[in-house]
Amino acid sequence: MESNQLELTPEVCDNILQMLKSNDKTNLTVVEETIRNIDVAANLPYLLIMFKESSVENRKTVFLNIIKEKLNSHCITITLSDNPKDLTYNKLYQEVKAHGSIKPEAINYFLEKFAGSLANVMVSWGFSFMEDFHLKLIPKE
Repeated sequence: MESNQLELTPEVCDNILQMLKSNDKTNLTVVEETIRNIDVAANLPYLLIMFKESSVENRKTVFLNIIKEKLNSHCITITLSDNPKDLTYNKLYQEVKAHGSIKPEAINYFLEKFAGSLANVMVSWGFSFMEDFHLKLIPKE
């Protein structure tokens, strides 16, 4: 990793996700600059989670151009769309899996986000025991 590039961690990614959910233009500017200064190849799972969990408007304004530019500069070809049907965890996982130099911490973050999303879906389908017993899906080691 180049010395001028930022290192993403789960905590940093969570902070960025919070910034993306606000309507504060300063927050969006900080997110844009952060994305411009990270090692895309090593942090791909974080980027894809940010893209998936951001609003449609932020996907168009903050992400599409910057991420495409960063991915192209690393010779990574991923077709990103702002259509929610194109943003399934399985599709994003296939993209992550196709690129080898991913930090294990980033993969674990991606899997934890997927597990949380799946648990929410299960609750919405009537599996209330997930909430009753505070169950959490945990990826295998």
